[in-house]
Amino acid sequence: MTVLDIETGLELIVRRAGEFAPADFVCPNLTEGELIASINSVVQVNLGDVVGSANLTLGAQNHDGVKTVQVWISGGTEGERYCITVTLTSSTGAIRTASGVVSVKAVC
Repeated sequence: MTVLDIETGLELIVRRAGEFAPADFVCPNLTEGELIASINSVVQVNLGDVVGSANLTLGAQNHDGVKTVQVWISGGTEGERYCITVTLTSSTGAIRTASGVVSVKAVC
């Protein structure tokens, strides 16, 4: 079940500040037969929920050659949300993006 961030409408991915784990970002705007060829960049925007919050650490990135990019993520500040945008080149040479929101929550 996909959960959406209320403010942005993007898929919401919940992480704990102490975790180091992959997050998947699906490129929704690929056309029929178009596949991911390469990842150009991965950037984050701190959404400003916590004043002075630290950035996430974005680690290794890979793709499945179809429509999903995986980015390893760690760190961040509890209570903060981060918009992650992956820019990629498709098999047709088109530049596409995939985005999602990572929310850092406390451990229960």
